[in-house]
Amino acid sequence: PRGPRVGAPVQLTPYPTAGLGSCLVATRSSSVPSARKPEGVELKQAAFRPSIAAALLQRPVQEWQEEEVIRWLLEVSLAPKELAQVIREQAITGNVLLTLTEKDFEELEIPKFGHRRLLMMAATELRAVVAHTRSK
Repeated sequence: PRGPRVGAPVQLTPYPTAGLGSCLVATRSSSVPSARKPEGVELKQAAFRPSIAAALLQRPVQEWQEEEVIRWLLEVSLAPKELAQVIREQAITGNVLLTLTEKDFEELEIPKFGHRRLLMMAATELRAVVAHTRSK
């Protein structure tokens, strides 16, 4: 089977991104003890795609339309495809995504907790990126 084993040791390495500072990229490493991996966290190989993120962030998140939010979710945060339909149906633009709360995600009636959590994590990540770019 391809891809990292669940529970395989990982190492987080800074990866520079164009104009965005840096992000952490998860890589497998036999020298990293598995005890250092946070409990209950599943990491995906190449979970962050900096070139796609940099391309999307050329335009302010507040101006993103639904399709740009979907692209971010599917290509950068690696959320499941089922969430794309929710974004379209609920007209979630970049500006809307930045303001959503945990309660809002529950009201969207997304049946799977994990999918709601992925949307919340994407919104939190985008808020951090926006705050970081404003502070420069």
